[in-house]
Amino acid sequence: MGSEVLQIGISEIGGTHVVKLTGELDSYTSPRFGEASKKLLDSAQKVLVNLDGLEFIDSSGLAALVGLWVSAKERGISFLLSCQNPRIYRVLEITGLLNLFTIVGAVSDSFYSGTESTQDLAHTTPFAAEKVQRAEQVLSPPIVDHKS
Repeated sequence: MGSEVLQIGISEIGGTHVVKLTGELDSYTSPRFGEASKKLLDSAQKVLVNLDGLEFIDSSGLAALVGLWVSAKERGISFLLSCQNPRIYRVLEITGLLNLFTIVGAVSDSFYSGTESTQDLAHTTPFAAEKVQRAEQVLSPPIVDHKS
């Protein structure tokens, strides 16, 4: 993977910073996503990451999403995901990340035009702040003491 370019579109709509991803979020592209998205946390009150245009995501991409979620939570910023791609949704499901993120319904053109708010989007999964520790355990390898 990694041969595909990740396109990152960042805009502000009605007080929500929207990060629209198209392409592949993998070990090659996730550092760029992490840098771009963390910069917007300085001025955001709400962040919506739209994964609808993703074609592929690997563990590095998942870790980048979790890292952004953790940074947002630490700053008191609402964090939402939109994911209408069944393959990407399935990856979130089998990794248990659907229990961590707030997943919203399809992001329509009316949202991007500013006539619909994030409150109008259908929430399907609540925030689970206590799941941060679980996510870190899932995404981090265990520490092995080889001296014993």
